[in-house]
Amino acid sequence: MLEHIDDPAKVCEELMRVGKRGYIETPTKTSDIMFNFLKLKGHHKWFIVLVGNSLIFFKYNPRERKDTGINDFYGAFHSEYANPYQELVKNNRPLFDNMFLWNKKFNYYIFNKDGKLITTNQK
Repeated sequence: MLEHIDDPAKVCEELMRVGKRGYIETPTKTSDIMFNFLKLKGHHKWFIVLVGNSLIFFKYNPRERKDTGINDFYGAFHSEYANPYQELVKNNRPLFDNMFLWNKKFNYYIFNKDGKLITTNQK
């Protein structure tokens, strides 16, 4: 859900306030492009990069939000028939999903669509 919300800093702070530890999973930019999710108006506002104990949020800019014109990956992944693309995703999850276990707290950095740091919980 973090890729959809307006204020990721607020949600990150609330997660750390109410939880002692947790698991966060978000799609990667690679996933958004290959599955062509960016063609959906307002679907994902952010792409998130996981580095160590930090989530780094980048707001998509209009240049990045386009229909690639290719929906074959989405169709192959969701096919009821086993195929090589399903194996590719299954065997290379970090290319498609950020999988983040956190304990006590985590760092976050949030950048706007022009690459300017909006906020962080780091001093």
